[in-house]
Amino acid sequence: MAPYIGVTGFMSHDEVQSVLEVVPQDASHKLMVGVLASWKTVSGRGNKHPGRYPTMDDIGHVFVDDPRTVNLIHYATDDVHTLLEQTEQLERYTGPHHAGYQLNICWPEPGIVSKSLRTDHRVVLQIGGHALAQMNNNPPTLAAALDAYDGLITDLLIDPSGGNGRPFDPVLAGELLSAISQRHPKLGLGVAGGLSAQTLRLVEPLVRLFPNLSIDAEGKLRNPSDDSLNVVAARQYVAAAYKLFDR
Repeated sequence: MAPYIGVTGFMSHDEVQSVLEVVPQDASHKLMVGVLASWKTVSGRGNKHPGRYPTMDDIGHVFVDDPRTVNLIHYATDDVHTLLEQTEQLERYTGPHHAGYQLNICWPEPGIVSKSLRTDHRVVLQIGGHALAQMNNNPPTLAAALDAYDGLITDLLIDPSGGNGRPFDPVLAGELLSAISQRHPKLGLGVAGGLSAQTLRLVEPLVRLFPNLSIDAEGKLRNPSDDSLNVVAARQYVAAAYKLFDR
């Protein structure tokens, strides 16, 4: 599957169209359109980040039909055991252009993942700070833990920030990615954490080692006044990222 340059936290179709204006037609990386959802979204309850999470009625209208995009729901839940019921309900609202999920869940049970997600979906497993801590930040241990997800996930995202804008450690990220790529050579690899047009230097050493690396940004692309997506900052980040990968 094609690697991507991601923006997470889109709330509208117009925001996506604006960012797409800076995406080259023949780029090797797709624009990952990340739409946040959670079990609270599914149950119709309010979220502490209303500027990042669209309602169920709005969620399917964010995605666009464009071959340059990969449209993913970034999903979190405190009730992993009913993940199947939650995704079935979500699927009624995600629309025809939804391509898969990023699971923002700490080491979900593989059997539940297998039952809950369609085999034609792109499935990104987020490895956040808690997931890394459970593996003691140890690259071989983390790589071995992914054996249980063979055939269930298509990509892995190292993301200790979890949308909070904290920069990742490029040295540790490189060690983790190297161990994973050696043990799971078919798995798509990505990193996130504190990325914006101004911090893409964090990615530069990794791009040289992993030219098909995917990246994602969220926290540094928000307007501090209302936590909405700063479309100008998103466009700048995406444009700069494509230049970085095209070097």
